Amino acid sequence: MRFRKNTFAILLVWFCTYAATGQDSTAIKKASAKNFGLSAGASYSILMLKSTPYFTESGTVLRNAEVVNAPGFNVGLFIYKPLKEKFSMRFAVDANMLPAYLSYDTGKPNKEESYIYPLTIDIPISFIYGRHFRYDVEAKSLFRSGLIAGIRPVIPLSLFNSTQPLLSGFNLNIDLGISQPIAMKKGIMRTDLFFSYGLLNLIGKDESNFRTNSINYLGRSFVGLRMYFN
Repeated sequence: MRFRKNTFAILLVWFCTYAATGQDSTAIKKASAKNFGLSAGASYSILMLKSTPYFTESGTVLRNAEVVNAPGFNVGLFIYKPLKEKFSMRFAVDANMLPAYLSYDTGKPNKEESYIYPLTIDIPISFIYGRHFRYDVEAKSLFRSGLIAGIRPVIPLSLFNSTQPLLSGFNLNIDLGISQPIAMKKGIMRTDLFFSYGLLNLIGKDESNFRTNSINYLGRSFVGLRMYFN
């Protein structure tokens, strides 16, 4: 239910931003020659867990780990490169904070929290189909939403990870979404609504610790709304 509410909120913000902003032809023309800038966005984690019940070090009762998803935010830099009239590539470097965690029942009053990649450096490489660069004189507007597909190498900053469970040091995501260019007074804002699916199993091997050896699969994906300013 919490995931549905947060997804709905992201969709609502994206729609309101588009509806409230007019398209100014002068701003579009000025921004068409500037294909780099800053980005910022919000996201919501989707951790995927397959685990088995475990005993704690001193316990005799089988217990279970649970996923606790969380909202997050990100900031970064990007550059566009037009490849063809309706086809372009975007390269970005993002700092992505997404503090989702696993909750372990250890028999104590408070459950133990283990954060999964709370802070990462993402390098999304996106391919966009749609005219996002050139002003169309006859239509006097930008073309409608573009389609996005890309890959996203994810490098966790291990300093912020919990020591258990033991995690791998890399993830690779596939991004799919839609992108809408919106004219602002001083340039163009492009808004992306996307889903980023984690391809890899993040869990490592540590037979001596129930926080790791009780987990068979741990995947990290997220849904996001992102704005690019140039």
